[in-house]
Amino acid sequence: MFIDSEISDWFESVRGLPVPKFITGLRGTGKTAFLLGLRDRLLPEGVPPGNILFVDTEDPALRPFATHEQMLDHIFALLPCEGRAYIFIREAAALPGAEVVIGTLAASGRREVIATSSSRRLLEHGLARYFSSRLAHFVVLPPDAAEPYAPELARARWNDIFLHDVLAPSRILEISLAGRIAAWLSDNLGDAMSLRSISAAISPARRFLSPHTIESYLAALEDAYLVEK
Repeated sequence: MFIDSEISDWFESVRGLPVPKFITGLRGTGKTAFLLGLRDRLLPEGVPPGNILFVDTEDPALRPFATHEQMLDHIFALLPCEGRAYIFIREAAALPGAEVVIGTLAASGRREVIATSSSRRLLEHGLARYFSSRLAHFVVLPPDAAEPYAPELARARWNDIFLHDVLAPSRILEISLAGRIAAWLSDNLGDAMSLRSISAAISPARRFLSPHTIESYLAALEDAYLVEK
C-alpha cells in the first residue's frame, strides 16, 4: 500500500519512543490509508502478524465493549505474550474512556500505539491533559482546493463528516442550524466576523440565536476540523 513520504518520515522519527502516536485531521483525508500503510510495512521487516493488532472503533463487532474495562480486556486478549506489539487504532475518539485505554496500552515499553482521530477535542481537551507533552502528533492536511471533488462525492463526504464528527460527539439537536452556520462560514471566508454578526445573519424570523449558541455550534465544527479560528 502506498504511504506518503512525509508521514513515513514522521513515523520513523518517533518510532520506538515510549509515547502514543496520533495522526489527526479532517475525515476523508487519508488517515486510515496511512495507518494501514504503516501496518503493512511491518511484515516485511519481520514483525510477526500476531504482534500487529488493528482496532477499528467504528466496527459494529466492537459495540458490546461499552466501557474502557471491557475494551481493554478485549484488546489484551488479542495481544501476544512475547515480543513487541504494534497497536493501530482507527478513530480513537470513539473508544470508551479513550484516555484510559490509550494510556494503559502505551504504559508498557513493549507496546507501540499508533492512532488516528477526526476529532480535535480528543487531543486538545482529553489526551493533552492526560499525557501532557508525552505524545507524538501528526496533522494530515485536506487535499489541495485546486483538485475539487465531484459534487456527488463531495456531498457524501460532507454527510459522513457531519454525522460522525459534528453531530454524534457534540449531541447537537438542531441539525439544520449547524448546516446553516457551516454554509454561511463557507460563503464568507476571509471576511471579518463575530458571534453576534453570525447570529444576526442566520437567525430565523422571530427567533434570536444567542452568541453562546453560535459559539457551541462553531466549537463542534472546529473540533471536526471543518473550520479554523
